[in-house]
Order: sequence, then C-alpha cells, then structure tokens
Amino acid sequence: MRALLFRLCAAAAITIAAALPARAETPTGTLTVGVYAFNAARGNPFQTIGTPGLYLWSAVLDALTEIGPGGAPVPALALSWQQVEPTRWRFHLRPGIAFANGETFDAAAVVHTIDILRDDRHRHTQAGALVRTVTSAAATDPLTVEITTKSPNAALPAELAGVFIVPPRAWAEIGEEAFAGAALGTGPFRFDHSEPSRIELVANPASWRKPRLERITFLELPEEAARVSALLSGAIDLAIQVSAETRDQLLAGGAGVVSWPAPLVITFGLSTEAPGSPFRDRRVRQAVNYAVDKQAIVEQILGGETTAASQPASPVAIGFDPTIEPYPYDPDKAKALLAEAGYPDGFPAVIDIAVNAIPGDAVIYGAAAQDLARIGIQVELRALPVAAWVKKFAGGDFSGPIFGLGLSSLPRSDAMNALRAITCGRAPLPVFTCIPEIEPLIAAVDAEPDPERRVALMRQVMRRTHDEATSLFLVNSVDFAGVAARVKDFAPGSRFIHWEKISAGETP
Repeated sequence: MRALLFRLCAAAAITIAAALPARAETPTGTLTVGVYAFNAARGNPFQTIGTPGLYLWSAVLDALTEIGPGGAPVPALALSWQQVEPTRWRFHLRPGIAFANGETFDAAAVVHTIDILRDDRHRHTQAGALVRTVTSAAATDPLTVEITTKSPNAALPAELAGVFIVPPRAWAEIGEEAFAGAALGTGPFRFDHSEPSRIELVANPASWRKPRLERITFLELPEEAARVSALLSGAIDLAIQVSAETRDQLLAGGAGVVSWPAPLVITFGLSTEAPGSPFRDRRVRQAVNYAVDKQAIVEQILGGETTAASQPASPVAIGFDPTIEPYPYDPDKAKALLAEAGYPDGFPAVIDIAVNAIPGDAVIYGAAAQDLARIGIQVELRALPVAAWVKKFAGGDFSGPIFGLGLSSLPRSDAMNALRAITCGRAPLPVFTCIPEIEPLIAAVDAEPDPERRVALMRQVMRRTHDEATSLFLVNSVDFAGVAARVKDFAPGSRFIHWEKISAGETP
C-alpha cells in the first residue's frame, strides 16, 4: 500500500507568492472515476461545501485560495493578499486567466461571486456562510479586489478557499439551474456531458492548471462493493472512498491503495434542542462518550491508520489541540453517569446515519451502537443515502436526538468550521446542539485578528467542547482510494484533488 500521510501543522499566511505552472503538454488519455455520490447541485458550488461536490468542483472550478499541505491558505486565482486594515483585505489576482466560455477572469468576477453568496437566496446556505462576515467587495482595478468585513476575520483567506469563482455573463444568461449542468470555471476540465449517474469532462487546455488527461468520466456508484468491483474489473481507474476492510482485496487484485488523513471527525451528533432530549444533560453526553471503545474501532475497522477522536476538529485542522485526550472506554462510568442523570435503565434511540459517505461508516456506526446497547441505550440505526441524510440535516428533522454526523474542517481547514454544525450559532438554520457557555469563547475567536492568538483561543474552545461532550466523538476519519496500476501521479493531500497532475498510461 502506498500511504500518503501528511503531518499538518498550524500556520497562517498573509501574503504568499506563486509562480505560473511551467508544463504545457497536449492532453492525452482518459480516466474513469467512481464516486459514492454526486452533489445534488452538480456544478453549482453555491449551496453546499465539501464532498462529494468538491471532487467535481476541483476539476472545473477555482477559488482565490487553496488550503495547502500545512493547513494554511496558498495562492490559487489570487497570487497574494494583505490585511491592510483589521477589517479590510486586498487580493491581487492572477493575470491572463479565462473561464471555459471565454469570459475574462478579473476582479469584477470575484465581486460578482461574493455578491451571489451574500444575496437573500444564498446567504443562509453552507456556501453563503463562508462570507458571513463580509460587508462589501469592490474591484479597485481589473486585478485587485478589496474585501471589507464587519469585524476582524483572520480566517478570511482560508474561508475563500471554498468560494469558487463563476463567470458573471454566463451566470446571468443561463441562470443558476442551468449552470449546475455547465460549471463554467477556470479549472483544467469543463463539462461535456451529464446524465443522472454519469458526468463527462473534457480537457480545458486554456486553463492555468494545464491538464495532462484529455477526458475524465465520473460515475456515481453508491455502494463501496460496486466501486471495488468496477476497479478490479477495469471498468474504472480510481475508486474514491473505499475502506480499510477492502484494502487486501484491492492489493490482491493488482490495484494500489492510497490513504491520507481526512479533514473530518466521525461522530454522533447529540441534540440538546430536540423536545425531551436526554442530551440536554451533560452527564448523558459524557456517558455516551465513555461507552464506546473508540480504539477498537481504530484498530479493527480502520486498520490502525488513524486515531480516536477527542474534539470537533481533526488533527489536520488549524486549531486542533493535541493535548486533549479522547474519552477512555469506561462502560461502568457511563452507566453511573446515566443513573445520576435519571436514566438507570437507559433509553431508546433511533439514529439516522448516512452510509457510503465515509470509509467504513456503516461498520463504525454499528460498532458504536453495540457499545451503547451495553449501557442500556437501545439503538435502532436507520441507514440513509447521502442525499436523504443531507436533506434531514438541512431541515433539522432527524428521527431522534442522536444522529450520525461528520464534522468537517473543510473548506478552510479550521477548527471553527467543524464547530459551526454543533453550536447555537447555526441559526437561522435548525440548531441541534446549543451550549450557551461556549458561545462567548467562539465570539472571541471570531473577533481575534492575530492568527497565533486565534489558534490559542480555538484550542480553548476545543477543550470546552470536549468537556461539555458536545458530540459523541468517535474517530478521526481517514480517506482511502483504490487506484489502477495505469494511473500516475494521484497524490491527494486533501479532498481538493489536483486532477490536472494525473496521467494514465496503457492498461498493463
């Protein structure tokens, strides 16, 4: 197995320079990729963030910044940036860039994109939340944008890694719904053909990220077994999100397996706001954390490739606190806490989970459910397709006060991004977990302009969320991909995949 494990450290960058890519090859070859799901909005990046959409968007779209291997923002469509005042940033744009429809990428396109996310239709979406502190964006010249925030926001360059820039004229002419099937960006590929379970991309040789492949086909294969079978049969070249359990099967079949730390913590969300929820009591929240043998999950299900979770942030996120230890496995203590809280016999729990979204997710949740049953919590797991789970998450209508939840630090690789889903601040979207005592700490992080002090404050928040047991923290996720032998230079360090760097030779 080829394991790509990156040790990511906390860092912050204000002004960074980058050179234009030197390679200018004629695109050749094809790649077929099996993914577990397509984002419901397809090529429209203005509804959700993260995966599965990011696998496609990283092929066709670009943002001003990208999260680099150290967790800090690095140049993409912006070459450099400065915080000229506590609430004003200046971004200098990459020259000579065009969208796939021929429109010029410039400061006006950046302003247009930010204005879309700030309008009434989008500001309450996950993508809109990335510019929640922005009060204005203005083009001071064709290649310079100034962005003003309502309060100091040291994380703005990292947040903009999730804001993909779209061409203003095309957006106005074809509208948002049609844009979802066009995704006219500045990336190395562009849409060629789209079906419900198939998206075909062709090379965009004019892109600043010069593609090596002529064509990429994405196939939606929700079941892991289907992705593995397709890879071993030669029907696909790359299987995104396979599990440690299938590693030996893939290796025996001649495929490679690549693993890398995911910006995600696998948890059970614990609602304090659902009527009659037992998780309003901190003792119950702590009890379920003591009840689950997380290390057994790491070793027996994830092949020892990761660690037990201790907080909402994953180890690859800026603001992660490495001094916080996971709750130890102690079922006796868990039972005692339940009894103190008035639940000596436990209680029933219906748990909605998304399956085939995270490597080994169904097995991980199943193992945790068995441990919860040992302390008297009678669990009924309800497995949902990813799209159905996302709909419940958006509407706040899970079947019970505990539910499967991946806490993602994408797109800004920041501990606070993971936290947004489980705080009072999720309003006006449905609030699941609200611990009012944590909110002043979160506000202090948001108001801190100094990157180093902000990291220290984030670690205080992580400590408090651990002590309050805001979720049932299970394991830090790890991503696995199965790779055909003919695929070269697939080396992901995050879920933004540099498809332009990949090539594919003849089948051995």
